Amino acid sequence: MNVDSNVYTMSAAKAVVTARVNSFGYGPVNLQVSGLPSGVTATLSQATLTNGVVTLTLAAAPTATTQKVPITLWGVSGSRVHSVTFYVAVSAT
Repeated sequence: MNVDSNVYTMSAAKAVVTARVNSFGYGPVNLQVSGLPSGVTATLSQATLTNGVVTLTLAAAPTATTQKVPITLWGVSGSRVHSVTFYVAVSAT
């Protein structure tokens, strides 16, 4: 699993991350997000897929604190676990 950048900056309180997923024949990959700071939500275009591209949309509420944080996208397929960590510059504006 990989993403198209290591650092994302929110614009209009939103950032979009594109991730490529490949199960390499191990079956469906279940995706989860961790590390979200208070006031930031994450929406995956699909939470389970075998191969392909998934879009992760991060949105900041007006109460979100301006900061740069690491966020991790996890992919779990059976006993196999993969992750990718990237940084997001959170901005509520």
